[in-house]
Amino acid sequence: MRDKRIAVLAVQETHLTEDKVISLENQFERRLKIYNSGDPLQPNSKGVAILLNKQLTKWQEATTVEIVAGRALL
Repeated sequence: MRDKRIAVLAVQETHLTEDKVISLENQFERRLKIYNSGDPLQPNSKGVAILLNKQLTKWQEATTVEIVAGRALL
């Protein structure tokens, strides 16, 4: 995201748990904000995420709505 100057990246099939999201945000805290939606019943089978480049977006103003857990995030 840094090299290609990507501001917003939508990712599917993430298979992320909340612990992993926290770990990734701690690792890239100066550059990325991660919004994740995973299926709480099957965390290793579904998931979508939206990654915001903190240097190119107004990430503090961003909000999300989980439409379908693990499948759709707005």
